[in-house]
Amino acid sequence: RDYGLDRSMVAGYGHDDKVCAYASLRALLDVENPEYTSVCYLVDKEEIGSVGATGAESVFFENALAKLFAMKNSLDKFYDTRITLENTKMLSSDVSAGFDPLYAYVNDPKNAAYLGEGLVFNKYTGRGGKGGSNDASAEYYGWVRKTMENANIYWQSSEPGRVDQGGG
Repeated sequence: RDYGLDRSMVAGYGHDDKVCAYASLRALLDVENPEYTSVCYLVDKEEIGSVGATGAESVFFENALAKLFAMKNSLDKFYDTRITLENTKMLSSDVSAGFDPLYAYVNDPKNAAYLGEGLVFNKYTGRGGKGGSNDASAEYYGWVRKTMENANIYWQSSEPGRVDQGGG
């Protein structure tokens, strides 16, 4: 259903995953002549840590790469798969919590995302403190920043807020 004072937002179960999957697939399909191989990898179980046979923690993608290397008669499928993953750039699409002045205590206002300020990139994300975290390297984040700026795309940087606080 429509949400917000001007009814410009959508509220609905699972909408966050659907809109992110659609945007990722649309971006891939809209590239006419990609310079490199491009993949839209859609997985499930993000809410519980991406576990299981259909989650990002599975070995499905690595196995698919190894099968491609086997088809081209690679001598060392494991090594080729590892080097390919090492040389891959990837963005994970999801929604980010916008700053809500009614619950300001869950975010740092200087490191929060704001509606209408552009795409949000979270360099660091996770759950359960350091044990369940993920952090992009400074070099990769610099590449993302330069790519967005060169394409004149409005973007903002954000941190996810207090660990396991919720309210996003």
